[in-house]
Amino acid sequence: MCESELLISKEFGAIAGRKLQNRIFDILSAESVDELPIKGIYCENFFYQLNFAKGKYILFEANHIKNPTNSDGSIDWRNVRRVKIVSIGGHGDDNQ
Repeated sequence: MCESELLISKEFGAIAGRKLQNRIFDILSAESVDELPIKGIYCENFFYQLNFAKGKYILFEANHIKNPTNSDGSIDWRNVRRVKIVSIGGHGDDNQ
C-alpha cells in the first residue's frame, strides 16, 4: 500500500498520507523505538502504536525469531531491531 503516493493520499488524504510515509521511513531507519522522533504507545505488552495524524496510527509488533523480553515477559522494546507492521488505520475505522 505505501509504495504508491496516490493510493496513500486516496486512503488517508494528502497531508496524513505524507505523514504516514514519514513515519514508515522513521521506523525503517531507527535502530529501536527510542530513536523514533515521535514517541508511541505500548499496547498490550506486544504491540507498539505510533500516531501519524489525528486519530490515525501505525500498529507494529516485534518480529524477531525470539523477541527480546523483560523479566515480566513484556517486549523489551529498547532491544527490538526488527518489526512488522500489523495495522495502519484509525480509531473506529477499518483501514488495515
